[in-house]
Amino acid sequence: MQTVNHITISADPNTVFHAVSSILDWPQILPHYRWVHHIGGNRDWKIFEMAAWRSVIPVKWTSLTHVDPIDRCIYFRHIGGLTRGMEVVWSVEGDGRETSVSIMHELSRMRVPIVRSAPGKLVTGKFFVEFVADQTLRSMKRWIEEQ
Repeated sequence: MQTVNHITISADPNTVFHAVSSILDWPQILPHYRWVHHIGGNRDWKIFEMAAWRSVIPVKWTSLTHVDPIDRCIYFRHIGGLTRGMEVVWSVEGDGRETSVSIMHELSRMRVPIVRSAPGKLVTGKFFVEFVADQTLRSMKRWIEEQ
C-alpha cells in the first residue's frame, strides 16, 4: 500500500528544497512537529528521531535519512516506532515560480505485525500517515510563501 500527498508551492524549487531539507528546523516551521533530534548516522545517511501530533495523539518514529540535492529528493526509512520499515520519498520538482512537492509513503514494508495487516495499513495510512503528511505540506507551503 502506498499513500501520496501533493501540493504546489508558489516559490522556486531551490528555495522549496532548502526549506524541506532543513529537517532540524521542521519544529520551527511545522506547528504539529514536537521535535526532531539528529541522533547519528554518517555523511550520507543521518538518523533522526522525530515526533509530531496527529490532532491530540502524539506520534514518534526514528528515520534513516538521505538528502539528495541533485534530484531534489529526500529519502526516509523508518527504523524505529510503529511504522518501522516504512519508506518515504519527498520529491521537489519545478523550474520556475511554482514548485510541486510530493510525499510518497510505502507501507508494505512495515514490520510491526498489527500495523502490517490490511486493516492496520488502512488505519495507519489513512488516519495517521496521510493526515500528518497533509498537515506537513500545508504548513510548509504557508511558511515558504510567507517568507
